[in-house]
Amino acid sequence: MIRVMIVEDEPHAQRRLKRMIERLDESFRIEELALDGEEALEKLKATRCDVVFTDIRMPIMDGTELMQRIRSLYPEMMLVVLSGYSDFPYVSEAVRAQAVDYLLKPLTESQLEPLLKKIKGRFLEREHELIRRKLAARINKAAPLPPGGGPATDERLLALLLCAGPLPICESTDMCPGAEFWSSAALRETVERTIRELSSFTWEFMGNAPSERIVILRSEHVDTRSIAKYLHGAIAMKADMPLSCAYHLKPISLSEIDGTLKALRKALEWRGRIGESLLIELEDAEPEFPIDDDGLFLAKACLSRAGAPELDRLFQRFRGEKWSQGAIYRLFSMAIAQIGDNSPDSYQELLRLRAALADSLSSALTMEELKGDIASLALQADGGADESSPAARRIEQYLRKNYAEHITNQTLGSVFGYVPSYVSVLFRRAYDMSPSEYLTNIRIDQAKQRMLENPNLLIRDVALLVGFKSQHHFSRTFKNREGVWPSDYLAERRQV
Repeated sequence: MIRVMIVEDEPHAQRRLKRMIERLDESFRIEELALDGEEALEKLKATRCDVVFTDIRMPIMDGTELMQRIRSLYPEMMLVVLSGYSDFPYVSEAVRAQAVDYLLKPLTESQLEPLLKKIKGRFLEREHELIRRKLAARINKAAPLPPGGGPATDERLLALLLCAGPLPICESTDMCPGAEFWSSAALRETVERTIRELSSFTWEFMGNAPSERIVILRSEHVDTRSIAKYLHGAIAMKADMPLSCAYHLKPISLSEIDGTLKALRKALEWRGRIGESLLIELEDAEPEFPIDDDGLFLAKACLSRAGAPELDRLFQRFRGEKWSQGAIYRLFSMAIAQIGDNSPDSYQELLRLRAALADSLSSALTMEELKGDIASLALQADGGADESSPAARRIEQYLRKNYAEHITNQTLGSVFGYVPSYVSVLFRRAYDMSPSEYLTNIRIDQAKQRMLENPNLLIRDVALLVGFKSQHHFSRTFKNREGVWPSDYLAERRQV
């Protein structure tokens, strides 16, 4: 609803304009009437309005002074000048006060109707941006909250979380296969066009990882299931990997966005399945995957050199019972906790093994690929510790040489002839971190060097030069590693 104040010293003119506005567009609501500028300012202290229609010639405080005061006190408020005076000085004052329009009385409906349409368009654009900034402040923890004026706190919203490939559950997500997914120009065009078709009040944000996208829209007059199906289908048609979408039915407020997104991610983890494109409704009952002795026995056997039969049996069970990504991770994590001895070396190896497991579940695009990765996670894999240092050094050199390129765990596996999870195991033994974490460190160090060498470079350009796919992901990663945003880091260094 667009809130209106009419400031006019002739009561009959007030009433006539009020009736015309209400008759022409029900989106407008007359909140206040005032006879002069002083009364208008007093009423604005208690009643916020979006647009003020004001006469010019009025007693006590005229329209010119009123507009100047409003511009100072309420810069977001729209102004419309209505007057019987066509003298240029009044027109120029209205222009300087940035009025939406200047119309001569007596005003007709044919004049007022296009003006209301113009005001409504500006109002919707501003409201869309205000909500976007408030959402960004909550989702990205990077955008400043907008100043007063903004949408009501009871704004009803719906959120959808899309993920390309498996949900990243590893420590560093830059090398997950879905990291590159959303940067395709053709795909971006499809996403943007589809989102525009959904609603005029729709917003898109990057999620916690580059492979995630968050879509939020107003809940009024929408069929959430149909929207989720349409959006998922339109994007999945262009996808070269599995794409899943989690959504909810019950409208939420702005303050509930954080908790809802966490619930949607949990739904993707515990209901999403490796290699499948799924639509997941939050309100559906969560499936159960009981961990029994047989499952633990098979998982522990898969992590030893017991051979292929146990691995085949376990993955037949995963497929038959439709085990989720999260359930598979929980089973193998429990198995890892029960193997090995109590020595410090064994403990460190188990930690590396669990981290490599998370890398595998975050990278595998098919169950066959995951099966191959699991087979490589035996504690005494061929080559063992003797092979780790030379292989890890070759991987490290490759990362340093190609840090600006798109590199995934699959890339490293292909280049060095290992399955991706074994690359992770080898590298962790030598450097005590995953290749993805190491790559992120290289990129951040390179970004710092480039910013200091050329302070005029845009943050967006720095991000792209060192291998990040978006400014947002770069800024968030930089903040997590350095404790400050890139712009703040550069400002601090300039002061040194």
